[in-house]
Amino acid sequence: MLILLTFYEILKNDSKIFEFLSEIPKTYNPSIYTYKIAVPYNGYFEVNYEVLEFSKLSSNDVFNVAREKVFELERKASIDVDYIELKINPYYKVNDELYIRNKIKFKISFFYNDIQTNQNYNPNHREFINFPFPKSWIKSRVFSNPINFFSNAQIWIKIKIKDRGIYKISANDLLNLGIPQNLLIINQLSLFAKIDTLRSPIIYADSLVKQVPIHVYDENGDGILNNNDYILFFGEGVEGFRNINGTIKFYRNPYDNYNYYILAIGSNLQPKFMIEKNLSYNQIVYSIGIFRHDSDIVNTGKKGRIWLGEEINYNNSFNYNFSLDGIVSNSGYVEISLVGAEPLSPNECGDATLQIILNGQVIDNNFQTNSIVRRTKSYNVSYLQANNNLTLSIINSSCSNPKVYLDYFEIRWTRTIGDGSVYFQTNASAKLTNSALMVLDITNPYEPIILKNFSDNVYPNSIYFIANEFKTPISIEIINIAKNLYELSNVEYIIVGPRDWENVLSDYINYRSRFFPVICGTDFCMDSLSFHNVKYVAVEDIFEQFGFGSKDPVSIRNFLWTLYRNSPNLLYGLIIGDGTYDYRDILKRGGNIFPVYYDFDESFDINFSFAGSFDDFYFDFSGDKYADINYGRFPARDKSEVLSYLKKVIDYETNKFFSDWKNRVLLVADDFVNGSSTCESSWHLIPSNIIQKLFIPRNVVVNHVYMHEYPLEGGKKPLANQDFINKFNNGYILINIFSHGNPSQIASEQLFSLSDIDKLNAYNKPPFVLILSCKTNVFDRVDGDLAGPKGLGESMITKSNGAIGVLSSTALSFVGGNVAYAQNIFQTLKTNKKFPMGYISRMGKNNWYYVLFGDPSVMIGYPTIDNNLQFPDTAFVGGIYKGSFFESRSYSASVSLIPTEYPVADNTCSPPQTFNILEPHKILY
Repeated sequence: MLILLTFYEILKNDSKIFEFLSEIPKTYNPSIYTYKIAVPYNGYFEVNYEVLEFSKLSSNDVFNVAREKVFELERKASIDVDYIELKINPYYKVNDELYIRNKIKFKISFFYNDIQTNQNYNPNHREFINFPFPKSWIKSRVFSNPINFFSNAQIWIKIKIKDRGIYKISANDLLNLGIPQNLLIINQLSLFAKIDTLRSPIIYADSLVKQVPIHVYDENGDGILNNNDYILFFGEGVEGFRNINGTIKFYRNPYDNYNYYILAIGSNLQPKFMIEKNLSYNQIVYSIGIFRHDSDIVNTGKKGRIWLGEEINYNNSFNYNFSLDGIVSNSGYVEISLVGAEPLSPNECGDATLQIILNGQVIDNNFQTNSIVRRTKSYNVSYLQANNNLTLSIINSSCSNPKVYLDYFEIRWTRTIGDGSVYFQTNASAKLTNSALMVLDITNPYEPIILKNFSDNVYPNSIYFIANEFKTPISIEIINIAKNLYELSNVEYIIVGPRDWENVLSDYINYRSRFFPVICGTDFCMDSLSFHNVKYVAVEDIFEQFGFGSKDPVSIRNFLWTLYRNSPNLLYGLIIGDGTYDYRDILKRGGNIFPVYYDFDESFDINFSFAGSFDDFYFDFSGDKYADINYGRFPARDKSEVLSYLKKVIDYETNKFFSDWKNRVLLVADDFVNGSSTCESSWHLIPSNIIQKLFIPRNVVVNHVYMHEYPLEGGKKPLANQDFINKFNNGYILINIFSHGNPSQIASEQLFSLSDIDKLNAYNKPPFVLILSCKTNVFDRVDGDLAGPKGLGESMITKSNGAIGVLSSTALSFVGGNVAYAQNIFQTLKTNKKFPMGYISRMGKNNWYYVLFGDPSVMIGYPTIDNNLQFPDTAFVGGIYKGSFFESRSYSASVSLIPTEYPVADNTCSPPQTFNILEPHKILY
């Protein structure tokens, strides 16, 4: 008989030693188990373990999770507690046979100087499995003071550009904006830029911009910008070649089609002017020409920042003509990058062999590509010319319908020096042969240097810019700083969304200001006596002030980090608006109302299924990748969805339709088979049973949709589908789902899919839905993608008669992590207390790609029953049993039979496994 207990059992927890037992099922359950354990910030610790039990498995190591090390750990820090993430690797190999460490005893010893402290616990400390730990481990929250950037000048001008060049702004340009002449003092002008994307580590949040030098033409030398006076500055474009860590590399802004510069007028900062170098070298040398073809046409991963270009298949070779200006030699360098397509059908693949032909010469007959993997090769060639042709053709493949995408190709050649960008890769001396208005050394675009006499010593990977004309910005405009976001403070709940949606939240903001979940010790309680500060901020204003106009998602985090330091009681954050991976609207389908953030490396595997959109990033102020306040996202497409959801929240909290549905939990588990994979009872059904047995109070009514109990009809289980929808509509406080999933359906037998959304009708009985599965909360697709305009989780939350909250993953997730996460959530709720939905979603979170859809401040919990209710396990006919509820305004009661266990056999295992599970509750009356 297979018996699975809870995944960990605490054996000892005192100020010096923490011991726990980790238990893993004796079946193949491909997971790494992660636990968060608080440690002293002023000391050290030791981890010891003992393997108490192990067994051999018959399953193949299909997920390659076997590890030699029993555990790995990483030390991290939350806002006020240091901790370790202890990752247990239960699987290992011996002579190509798979084994599992079923029971491991861990002992963690702490060594530190215990000190007196006035620190107290708060609800966030519950996420550590050794809570309560010594209070002396809690750190004081000391932050650097935010810098109020916009306090440094009287007027701020936003300058919008697209291409690299030397830009001119005249005195008349500024006067025409209505700027008073007396403010245009040259020594009170400062220029700032955010040329690069903002750096994501929190330590860089306050260094979002750099001051850029300007060159001022002051015709009469009066120190005032007037008459024919003008400002010149070097503007970096949104794409091009830069000196990056000593090498000339291509860059492109993934978030915006424009770059922005900010001109401060009436500035109290030290002005910065371009340095001039007066040199006189006479040798004439050649520069390096760089040509790059890099089209953004398709995002094959439907996420991330990497876009690919033209598709190559058997019927469609890539054939491209291009010119190389000023070429002086046939020799050069070619680099080509290709990505194989993801196999979406048995006949499709990205595994192919390509032939590369340049100007009629075969340079490669064996360019191998692989599905969703980037392959890059380079060649030294000797047949470049002024007009060229490059052809890429598939000549062989392992499938009948291969697809390959061109990422880019790049040519570098020797050329004469001309205008525009000039690149040098070796030591040399250079002199121009033509006249120019201005020549700059832009090796560092933040520090351009004027070169007089147009000659200079050049060093490897230096970059010049030669201007025969000055460019005009696309636009210049005054920034409205009526609401200086750097000064916003003492906020308790921050809501961020589109500017023109603010009006639909007025009723909700008024409601939440008067009914606010506050911290009460290590719990939460609803405060209806005080007024609380709930603020709405337009995401456009954040981009303007923290991104200088650029739609860089890191600017949102930087704003929230500034607000957090100015608001010691900030508890909640709500993102309003859907987002997509198409930051620059390349596909012209819109939908990127509130951008997503991606943190994963796409340099090799561009689809990287183990990562997805990452909303925790916006509220992570400690750098450990987990949110530090309770947050959620409502992925609305329009105002009506926002209005409908917020009405649902108010009705939910005011018990408009209170009944026994708030005392019901629905447990859903996938069956034992998924395609060719079998013996999955330990993945879904057994964990669901453990939650019912150990983590749900006995007074809560539990019902099931266990898919192994339903017949298979044509590859689907329609009766399970219908039963799930019916039970959803009947109302449950919580629905917990262990299953396979994807953005458009739950379970391969279609327990629930996007086509079922309109069948949901939980009118005023909306459940909090936990989908412990893969990708069901993917929301960053665009219209026309495989999953449709909306994913499954966002469809559940935006439907007016759908869920009150949906918690699931935007990426692949592992079974063990899912189960441990669910157990922590149900352990939190087992106390019969109510907690905010955002707080619940943070408890035991071990995968930062889990995202909560919904209002994080909604209080979730079972109806509270006081200790006066004493109901025996055995009732007799004619007996009278009395009790009372804490609920003061309304109540509901039912009597049910205590669930008993019954045997279930998983015959897909080898050998077959038998185990007992609990029945659902049977209501008597």
